[in-house]
Amino acid sequence: MKKSYIFLLLLGVIFSSCAKKGQVDIKDIGFWANNCTPPYEIQFYLDVFYQPKEVTYTWDFGDGTTSFEKEPAHIYNNSGTYTVKLTVVNYKTTVEKTLIVDVSQNPMPIYADFDFETLGDKLYAPCEFTFYNKSQYATNFFWNFGDGLGSTDIDPTHIYQDSGRYQITLNAICNGDTASSVMQVDVLPPPSKIYVDVVNVWMPQDFLGGLFELEYSARGLNETPINLPDIQANSFPITWIIGQSLFFFDGDYNSEQLYFQVNDKVNYDQTVYSFSTRFEDIQDDYYPDTLFWSAGNGFSAQVVLSYGD
Repeated sequence: MKKSYIFLLLLGVIFSSCAKKGQVDIKDIGFWANNCTPPYEIQFYLDVFYQPKEVTYTWDFGDGTTSFEKEPAHIYNNSGTYTVKLTVVNYKTTVEKTLIVDVSQNPMPIYADFDFETLGDKLYAPCEFTFYNKSQYATNFFWNFGDGLGSTDIDPTHIYQDSGRYQITLNAICNGDTASSVMQVDVLPPPSKIYVDVVNVWMPQDFLGGLFELEYSARGLNETPINLPDIQANSFPITWIIGQSLFFFDGDYNSEQLYFQVNDKVNYDQTVYSFSTRFEDIQDDYYPDTLFWSAGNGFSAQVVLSYGD
């Protein structure tokens, strides 16, 4: 399942675009801590909304030091509990927010956690995972991806080439102590169906007012629905809503093409724009939900795909 995660414990819901001009709102502040013993390396993160963009930041770290960076890094040399205050100022408002950085234990207990993100709604093989490490108070990490491979990166990327059930383990380590987080994922076999849902086409302004037809094929065989309408280009993009699976695709992601062409119905069905992709490229890109093309001369296209078993 596709997941959208905000890095490391901190970001809230995006503030409404209808906020009053001049308003500053600090939605949240958070931090990521490296090391379980002094010195504690702390990276602060910020979710803030403001209009206009000219603002200043003042961080008071609670140990007698300050910073004017938006998302500063800071080192606490001694154990303790620190009250951190952020002040954001623009021409109209001053807003403050505080948080507690508790590094009072020596060593601090390690916390291990992670999430991941993939491109598609379903995890089809091959599937690329981007992992987001949400651990705290660790200096080193070891990932076991459950397929015989691992990583020591903080936020690794990994590709599962084959379908199967995989147990992912993150070990967060500091001074010989380890905390672990485990997650299980199921990677499905490659999808056997490809749906063409929407086709958007942009053309130079000279083509406004024209009447256009879309045709498309798979493996050289016509896939165009019989009742697919012609569209007059009153503005761009012109959009065909289709929502049908490819009849002539048999699940083989080979070098054969999914091919589209736009025909000018006024000028004797002349093809004015065509674009295509190979099925193996769709698989190599991990089954993207949107394909893009640009001819660089005012012509471009976007095709929305979905997949099924």
